[in-house]
Parts: sequence; structure tokens; C-alpha cells
Amino acid sequence: MQENRIKILFDMDGTLHPIREKSFIDSKVHEVMAGRSIEYVMNELGLGKDEASRIFNEIIENYPRFYSVGLQEKRGLDRWRYLDFAWNINPEGIVERVPGLPGMLEGLSTVGDLYVVSDAPRVWMNNVLKHLQIRDKFTEIYSGTNLNLKKK
Repeated sequence: MQENRIKILFDMDGTLHPIREKSFIDSKVHEVMAGRSIEYVMNELGLGKDEASRIFNEIIENYPRFYSVGLQEKRGLDRWRYLDFAWNINPEGIVERVPGLPGMLEGLSTVGDLYVVSDAPRVWMNNVLKHLQIRDKFTEIYSGTNLNLKKK
């Protein structure tokens, strides 16, 4: 990295790939993540699917967008292990590739260092960037998991 190079910052979701849904709650990502979350609660607490679903739905209601915090505070589950499990999702069929994106980023990388930021967990970011075939284009990725990083 050279000092005189510009730094170019990208938001991941909605910038590097389109988002079709109006809200995260209505998205396929949320649907898959919620299913994996229920599976995680089942495994960690030794519960059946119905009870784990009830617990997770309470967390959704009481901790909107901060599920990992709710599971840690209310059930004592490690939030980072939860995020790594629940968000370790294959983006195939969920995230659409943008034609020409790898080439465009390659061109930009000749004049600047590229960075990507998202409020999503790092495991999801890595999966998406690999799926889009652009992970190697970025100098660094920044995850603001549960910190509303983009707003700051």
C-alpha cells in the first residue's frame, strides 16, 4: 500500500450486489439465517424445534436486528459463536452477481486501495465476497456486527 494512493470505501449489501427486498426481515438472507438460528438454539440448549422457535421469535421481537445480543443476555449463548454459525450461509441463489464487477474493481485497485464495510457479520461478508469473486480485490473488510458501523 502506497501512501499517495486514494482509499475507496464500498458498502457491501446494495452496492456490490443488488438487494431486491424492501427490508432485511423480508429477505431470503433473514429466512435462512433465522432457520440456522433456531438450529443453533436447539443444539446449544438441547431443545426441540418448537421450543427453540418460540425462544428465537421472542428474541426477534425484543431485540430487533440484535439477535446475538438477545441470545447472550437472555439465554447465555456466546454471541460470536452464534453469529459464526447462523450467518455461515451459502450466498448462491440469494446474492446476485453483477456482470463486470470484478473487472471494475480490478481497474479501481490500480489507483486506490479498496475497502468494504457492512453491518453484517464477517462470516457473511467473506461468503458474499467470495461468491461475487471479488474478495481478493479489497485491502481490508470491516464488519460492524451489531454496532451499526455504517451509521457511525
